[in-house]
Parts: sequence; C-alpha cells; structure tokens
Amino acid sequence: MRNPLKVTGLGTLTSFVVGAFWGVPMTPARGEVVKVGERTQAPAPLVMVRPHTLEGRPAATLFVQNVPVLTFLGQRSGVATGTKVANSRVDGDPLVPATQLAARLNRLTQQRGDAKDLLVAQDDQKQLWLQYKNERLLRFDASVTLDGSGQDPVQKALTITNRLRLRLGNAPALTAVAPPTQPPSLAQRVVTAAVGSVRSVLQGWASWYGPGFQGRRTASGELFQPQALTAAHRTLPFGTQVRVTNLRNGLSVVVRINDRGPHVPGREIDISAGAAQVLGLIPMGTAPVRLEVLGP
Repeated sequence: MRNPLKVTGLGTLTSFVVGAFWGVPMTPARGEVVKVGERTQAPAPLVMVRPHTLEGRPAATLFVQNVPVLTFLGQRSGVATGTKVANSRVDGDPLVPATQLAARLNRLTQQRGDAKDLLVAQDDQKQLWLQYKNERLLRFDASVTLDGSGQDPVQKALTITNRLRLRLGNAPALTAVAPPTQPPSLAQRVVTAAVGSVRSVLQGWASWYGPGFQGRRTASGELFQPQALTAAHRTLPFGTQVRVTNLRNGLSVVVRINDRGPHVPGREIDISAGAAQVLGLIPMGTAPVRLEVLGP
C-alpha cells in the first residue's frame, strides 16, 4: 500500500499480534506497512456464506444469523483426481454472486438500512429481482434456489426476500411483486463473473485492512474501497481472482488482487474489510487460509 497510514499508540497491540501468531521480531522492519483493522471491536458479520455441494453441483448457501436463506448453484465440468485440480472447472462459480450479495447485505446492516425496503421487483422482460430501494441486488434465475428443488419463480422470490426481511430487520412479509421500476444505473447493476479453472493452490495466513485506507490509492492505481471484494498479494498479477477459504470455519470468498502486500512476515494475503466480513475474519484478525488462484 502506498503512503502507509501512520498509527501511534498501537505499538504494543501490533507487537502482541505479530509475536503471538508468527513468532517474528517485535519491531517491524524498516519501511514495512502495518495495516490495522478494527480487530477487537468489530462484530461478527450478520451475513455469511458456506460453500458445499448440492445434488452433485457446487453450491454456496447464504446464512443470516446462522439461518440458511438461499443457495446459489454452479455447474462443474472436467475431472479432478487426487491433488490435481487444474482440469477442474466451475462455470458460474456460486461463490462469486453469493459473496457479492453477502458483502452488500452486511454493508446495508452497517449503514442501518431498513429491511422494509427489500422488495421483489419485475423488469420489462418479466425477470424478477431482489431490490433495495432502486438498487437491484440479485436476479432470481435458475441458479438461485431454496433447497435445490424446482419452485414457482414468483413464490421462490417472495420466500427468499421475506426470509431476508425477517432476519435483517423483522420486517413484515411481502405478498406480491412490486411493479416495474426504472432500470438501475451501470454502477448498480449486478455483477456476474465467469470463474475458470484452478491454476494453483497456496496456503498461509490472511489478515485484513479497511476503514483507515478508505480512498487511498492502491499499488494498481485504483482507489481502495473497504467493502469491495479485493486483496493485496506480493506477486500475483493485478486482476487475478483468488478463492480464499478460512480454514478455521470453512467460509470462502472470491477476491480480486489490486494491491501489493502484506509486508508482515508470515502472511500470504491481505484482504479488504468487506471480504473479511464474509470470511468471518474480522473478530479473529488473522486466520490460516487456502488460496485457489483462478484462471480463465
């Protein structure tokens, strides 16, 4: 990270964290960037994602307050045997939309968003959307399910949205789809990403950084946004997608490399606050992780 944030009065905390987890010298090397998050004060994320398989397909289920709300399904092609994973490919990796939605919902709760503003809306093409005010969060297509079985599309959308309204703010249940609204702006459109084969697998320790770096320029030239699903790595090319799995709880998130670091010995990756929320990493501060570098 360029122009490291200078933090005073935290030398004891930093030394304790570094010494306890990695057994490295108590004083950081000269020029080292120490990225400090809200390690001891931030609450656990309200919305979390757990990857699994469902009916032989890769899946990712969204939990709100530890209650399953909806599941994203993907398609797997290719064959993986033993430790060879290069030929195993996930088309429409369910972790991508699941973690994007989880990060957005966590941000809404932090901003004290009203669950009553979560609606099911229909566009001009008769497609159903989970919508927050005028922002479309999720399109209810065939990859979104309740339990893997087929459901009436309208009933499925209403049930999922009512689960979210209840768990996020005890809002009353919807009984009908909202009328068509104006199309969202380009910045509000739901992002779908095609995630390819696993090129390599790494293991190490992850840490996170966030609010103190809001708006600062990353090594790639982008402005840092704490809630974006991004990360810093010492060598991976900018734009590389990496699936990060927290080995303490099994939670996963797909991040995009846009920064350099971490510079603390013993750490493999530094993820954004938004990604850390999805992984349940904020209360821990650091955790052992598996990194799957994804290719086209």
